[in-house]
Amino acid sequence: METLKMTDVTVVIPAHNAAQYVRTCLDSVAGQTRLPEEVIIVENGSSDGTRDACADWIAAHDLQVRLVSLDYGNVSNARNVGCSLATTTLVALLDADDCYMADFLETSVEAFRLMSDIDLFFGDRMLFDERTGDLGPALAKSGLRFVYRDAVTPTVFRLTEGLLEALAAGNFISPSGSVCRRASAYAAGLFNPRLKSSEDREFFFRMAALGPVAYTPNLVTRYRVHAASTMAVTETVELQKNALRSIVAILADSDQLKLTRSQIQALASVRQVCAGRILSLARRAGFKCLRAEQSWLRGLNAGGWLRALIWPLTVRVSRFWPRRWRGRSDAVSREGAPSSVPPLSPQ
Repeated sequence: METLKMTDVTVVIPAHNAAQYVRTCLDSVAGQTRLPEEVIIVENGSSDGTRDACADWIAAHDLQVRLVSLDYGNVSNARNVGCSLATTTLVALLDADDCYMADFLETSVEAFRLMSDIDLFFGDRMLFDERTGDLGPALAKSGLRFVYRDAVTPTVFRLTEGLLEALAAGNFISPSGSVCRRASAYAAGLFNPRLKSSEDREFFFRMAALGPVAYTPNLVTRYRVHAASTMAVTETVELQKNALRSIVAILADSDQLKLTRSQIQALASVRQVCAGRILSLARRAGFKCLRAEQSWLRGLNAGGWLRALIWPLTVRVSRFWPRRWRGRSDAVSREGAPSSVPPLSPQ
C-alpha cells in the first residue's frame, strides 16, 4: 500500500464555460486547511473567457496550479486528462461551478490515513441556488440511508453492506466532494467519455465494486444548482438512454466486478425501469419516435425491453393492486432504491 505524504493529493477541475464561477471555485481550494500538492485545471472548449479567468487567478496567487486547454467540451475527457497528469496517490475532483468547504482535503487525507485500504472517500454537499439560497444537504434523502456503515471516527464512516444495490438505483456520490486513489480510478476505467450524463454513475459504481469506500456526513462542498430549463422530450429521452447505457455497461462486466446475485438483480430491475421510461417519453413525441426507440433498445440488447413496452401502464395500474402483488420494479420506481437494500445499522 502506498504511503501518503502530507499533501499527497491533486485537485482536478474540469472547466467549460465557467468564467463567472471558476474564481470562487479556486478561492475555495486556496482556502483549504491542508493545501493540495497541485491543482490541475482542464479547460475544455470554452467560449466565455474561462481560460483567461483561470490565467488571471493563477497569476495573482502562489498556489501550484497547472492550466491545460482542450479543443472540445467533454467533462469526462477533461477529468480523465487531469487524472492522467496527476502524479500523486490521491486525486480530488471539483467541478468549476462548485466549491469546497475549508477542511475537505484535510478530512479526506486523514480518512485515507486511518483506512489505508479504501479507494474512495466522499462527503455530503449543500445544494444552493444563487437566487433562492441554500436548498439543503443532498445525502439526507438519498439511497445512502439504506447502506450499512461502521464508525471509524465520530464523523467518518466505512460503508459495508448494501452500497452497490443503493448505487444501482441511482448515484448519490458527487464528483465534487470525492477523493479517489488514482491507481484505483484507472482500474475502474476512469469516466466514460461517450456518456454526456450518468458518467459519474458508472464510474462510482465501478469504484465501489473494486474496493472499500468511506464517507463523512459532514458538508464538504457547496453544489451549485443551475436554473432549471425546459427540456425537449428528445433531451429527456437522451438522459434516460445514457442512464441505461451505464447500467448495461456495468452488467456486461459483472463477472469482472464480481457482482453478487442481488447486485445483478438490482441492476436488472433499474435497467427495466430505464427502458420503460424511454418508451413512455417517446410516446409523447409520436409514433415515429416510439418506433425508433424500440429499435434502439433492441439494438442495445438491453434485456427486458418487451416488458418495458407496457411498463408505464403497469405502474399506473399497480396502485390498485394489493400490496403483496407489488413487484421489485415498482419498489425501485417509487422509493428510488431496491427494496432488498438493508436498513441502516445501529450506530
